[in-house]
Parts: sequence; structure tokens; C-alpha cells
Amino acid sequence: MQLRLMELRKAAGYKSRGAIAAELGVPEDTYKTWETGKVNLSLKRACQIADLLDCSLDEMCGREVPDQASFSDPREAELHQCWQSLDEPGRTATLATAHALATSQETADDTHPAATGVRLPA
Repeated sequence: MQLRLMELRKAAGYKSRGAIAAELGVPEDTYKTWETGKVNLSLKRACQIADLLDCSLDEMCGREVPDQASFSDPREAELHQCWQSLDEPGRTATLATAHALATSQETADDTHPAATGVRLPA
């Protein structure tokens, strides 16, 4: 398995192997053997590097994890896809809206759109 150490190192702002090796407290030649794949990393060291590069082990290994989510209602899957495409402010707004809708359903009275049969826009 070819690790993506060089790509992730550069993306994290470490321009040289020496810079990240110093941060890890290892000789540059030792780090080079990991980056070139000549020597395998221990799990402990891989976790340390992943933390330093702000990435997951899966990302460091180039492993794509299949979407494990399964939904009984197709609308849940659609909501999940929408959620994945939102930026952080969009997610915050969506969550606030969902909480408001859930709260309003709990306290629905005759004037609530759901109670009167009025449908909210899609």
C-alpha cells in the first residue's frame, strides 16, 4: 500500500522532509524511508503522523471508505446527500430548521400548517 505522505505533508505546509522529521523527533532519513515506502510505519507512528498532518489514517493510506449509511426511507437518503453538500453555515441553518420543525410538531395546534393540512413548500 502506497501512503500519501508526501502529498499530505506538503498540503499541511511542511515543505521538506526534514521539517516534519524534526517535528516528529526522528532523523530525516528515517522519515524518508516511510515516505518512500521502504519501511512500514507502526500503527502508533502512523497515528502520530496523521495527527500532525490533520488527516485520518484512511486518508493517509488513500483508502476510500464506502458509505455505510442505510436508510429505510428514501427521503432520509436524500436529506443525507443534501447535508453532505452543505457548508458549515448551511448545516447550522438546516439543523436549526429541523429542530424548529420538530418542536413545532410536538406542540402542534389547530393553526399549525401540518394540523390544518397546509403543506410547506418543498
